[in-house]
Amino acid sequence: MAVETPDVPESITVRTKRDIIDFVNSHPAGTRRTKILVFIALGGIFVDAYDFTSLGFGVDAITEQFQLVPWQVGTMTGVMAVGALLGAFLGGYLVDKIGRYKLFVLDLILFVVAAIGAALAPNLITLLIFRFLLGFGVGVDMPVSFSFIAEFTNKQSKGKYVNFWQSMWYIAVVSAGIVVLPFYFGGAGGDLWRWAVGFGAVPALIVLLLRLKYTEESPMWAAHRLGLHEAAKILEKSYGITVVVEAAEGQEAVKKLPNLSALFKKKYRGRTVLASVISGTQSMEYYAVGFYVPTIVALILGKGVLFAIIGTIVINLFGVLGGTTQPFLTARWGTRKLAITGYTIVVSCLLLLGLVGETVPGMIAALLVGVLIFGHSFGPGAARQDDGGAVVPHGDAWHRHGLGRGHVAGRHHPRFLRVPVDPRGRRAVEDHAGADADPAFRSARARADQVGAGRPGRRDTGGGGHHHSRVTVSGPCGGRRAGGRAARC
Repeated sequence: MAVETPDVPESITVRTKRDIIDFVNSHPAGTRRTKILVFIALGGIFVDAYDFTSLGFGVDAITEQFQLVPWQVGTMTGVMAVGALLGAFLGGYLVDKIGRYKLFVLDLILFVVAAIGAALAPNLITLLIFRFLLGFGVGVDMPVSFSFIAEFTNKQSKGKYVNFWQSMWYIAVVSAGIVVLPFYFGGAGGDLWRWAVGFGAVPALIVLLLRLKYTEESPMWAAHRLGLHEAAKILEKSYGITVVVEAAEGQEAVKKLPNLSALFKKKYRGRTVLASVISGTQSMEYYAVGFYVPTIVALILGKGVLFAIIGTIVINLFGVLGGTTQPFLTARWGTRKLAITGYTIVVSCLLLLGLVGETVPGMIAALLVGVLIFGHSFGPGAARQDDGGAVVPHGDAWHRHGLGRGHVAGRHHPRFLRVPVDPRGRRAVEDHAGADADPAFRSARARADQVGAGRPGRRDTGGGGHHHSRVTVSGPCGGRRAGGRAARC
């Protein structure tokens, strides 16, 4: 082992794909660069939310401008969800096929082009085409963003950082309201919706430039699909360490994609159903209300466009509060308790609005809508990603797929997204390299255990028979912990 001096960078030796995963999952705090990568990924969620909700400020104006009948209004508001559905299915496949980085860039280019195209739409057909493309981009971007978050954070922080997506979502909705205010006072009138939708190209362009500057491929995906040497290069760049590759037998890159039928096998069927139910029900309650908040506020308060904008901002601040609070409670309360609490709040508000909504003062009804949004962001909104993450082992989900997302007023579509968290939000990702599903990998790991016996860096089995990766570490964070595991920075 190298002499520990402050001038010597940390060095690790990796022999298996699992060593790459263990290093990322065990890194106490990550680095400045990995934290930047996480927040750039959350920036993608901001763009997704902005594009999905910005049209809500102009439904009435578009209806009048294009002389729409009710079924056309429904098509206009639902077409983005259809695009997101198709994007989610295809995006889940592509994120594992070609990698996170390429999709990370391509979908942002689509956001920029589609936002401008929708804003300039001269008729309903053109608007539908570009709104569909925006939805498709959202469907593609969400699996990529969550994959980046989960694959650049340690196992203690995954649940917290993933759950921040709810806060980012509502920050985006509030921002959409703030953005349209200057255009309203500037006399945009019936074209207010064009400015709201078109402005979505601005945050998309900013996030695109940040992604081009800072992001690189996920080391976990690279280890599985590109090989250990490529993954080592990414670790060196992201964590500022020196990585020595001494690949064990059977660690070649895997080209075959996972079979999604595994989701419906007996072992995972119950979890698949649970994740789907959570995703579907939270989608029903949110998109039946959240997308139409500007219209609902206008109906409740009846004081014109300005009050609809301000009311939308205030109501969605409840979502910011819930979405910002729950990530810090994930480890303490667990996803289950957060989801139950949030569902209780949401159901109570929906019942009260349905039973007494027309008899109470408008401000009280608006407050109930705000509390509903708080309950959603505090519990089921975040839980749909967390519970989706527990569906399959990583042998079937190197792309971190699960069942995570549904869209719009009762329309549920699964988003194949893998976010590894346990009931307390911190599940160690035991099977990232496919140990349970890939016989070749199991065999290679067993041979590595035998060949490496008595050598630093070998895998040993404790009394319970569970494998623990030994990674040789030198540098300022060198040294051994009890049990032979390397101390890491």
